[in-house]
Amino acid sequence: MTLRIAIVLPDLRVGGAERISITFAEELVAKGFAVDLVLLRARGALLATVPPLARVIDLRAARLRNSIQALRRYFRDSRPVAAYANIWPLTLATAVAAKMAGVGTHVVTMHQNSLSSQYVDERRHSRLVMKVALRLELALARCVVGCSSGVIEDLAALAGAPTNRFRAIPNPVKIRKDVDRESVTAANDLWGVPRGRRILAVGNLKPQKNYPLLFDAYAAVKKGDADRLIVIGEGELRRTLEDRARSLGIDPWVLMPGQSNCLEAFYQTADLFVLSSRHEGLPTVMIEALGFGLPVVSTDCPSGPREILDGGRFGTLVPMDEPVSLAKAMEDGLAGRADKTVLMARAEDFAPDTISRKLLGLLPNAALA
Repeated sequence: MTLRIAIVLPDLRVGGAERISITFAEELVAKGFAVDLVLLRARGALLATVPPLARVIDLRAARLRNSIQALRRYFRDSRPVAAYANIWPLTLATAVAAKMAGVGTHVVTMHQNSLSSQYVDERRHSRLVMKVALRLELALARCVVGCSSGVIEDLAALAGAPTNRFRAIPNPVKIRKDVDRESVTAANDLWGVPRGRRILAVGNLKPQKNYPLLFDAYAAVKKGDADRLIVIGEGELRRTLEDRARSLGIDPWVLMPGQSNCLEAFYQTADLFVLSSRHEGLPTVMIEALGFGLPVVSTDCPSGPREILDGGRFGTLVPMDEPVSLAKAMEDGLAGRADKTVLMARAEDFAPDTISRKLLGLLPNAALA
C-alpha cells in the first residue's frame, strides 16, 4: 500500500515556506509516496506548480480557529502516516488536530523564521503565551524542526527548553536551471541595461526585508546609465518604497515589477544578489542565487545568512542598519570576480534529495515500513 504524507500550509501564495513545500512534495512523489498538500484555503499563485501526482486538499477554513476541526476530519478520512506542518501557529493547530483524530499520524512541525521577531508582541502573543504554545507543540509533535541553528536557538529560548529538544534541518532548495529562452529574454528586456551593474533583490515588500536600508545604500552607490536595481516581490509597503525611491532620487535606476513566475531568469541575468533583511530563517532566495553562481551581499541578520554564507566564506556579510557598509559591499561585489563553481557547489549542500531524506528520517522506521 502506498504511504500517504501530508504537507500542511495556510495557502500557496508566493513565499519561502510555500516554495520549499512544493520542492519537498516533488521529492516525496519521486520517492513513491502519495502526497497531499493540505491548505486552509486553496489559493495562491503556486497552485499552478503543484506536482501532477499530488492532491490539493482545500479545508475551506477561512480562519485559523476553524482549522483544527477541518484538519481532524482530514486526518480521520485520509489517515496519512505523517504530516509536515508549516508556519506558526498552524504548526500547533496541526499537532492538536492529529492528536484529536487519534489515527496515529506523526506530525513534524517546521519553522522557517525567528518566532520572537515575528510574533512576540504584548498586544498579541506575550512571551508566556509563546512559551506555553511551544511547549504544547513539543509535547504533541513527533519533532519540532527549525531550518537553521539560529531558529532553533530562538525556539528554545521562547519555550524555555534545551536546544536538543529541537532539530535543525535546512530547507530543501532545488536549483531549476532549465530556464526557457522567452523568460530570459523578458528578464533582459526588463533590466534594460547591459550586464555588469545589475543588482537583484528578491522578497515580499514587508518590514522584515528592510528595503529602506537597501534603498539608502543604493543611493550612496555611484551610478551611471548602465546601473539597475530590480526588487522582485509584492506587499503592503509598495507605495512607501516607491515614495522613498523618489525622495532619494534613485527611482530612475530602481524597478519593482512585482512577483515573477520565473525567478530563475533574473538569477541568470543578474550580476549581484543583495539581501537587506532584519531577520531570516534560511532564505531560499539566497541559496538559489548561489546556485546560479551569483555573488551575494547580505546583512548579518539573525540567523540564516551567516549560516548559508559560512560566516562570509561564500559571500559578504555587513552589519545591520549600516547603509554605507552595504553600499561599499555592493560596489565591491560588482567589481569582484567570484568563483562561480564554488558558489554553485555551496548551493548543492541544500539539495532536495539530501534534505528530504533527513526529514523522512525523523519518522519511526515502523511508520515507513
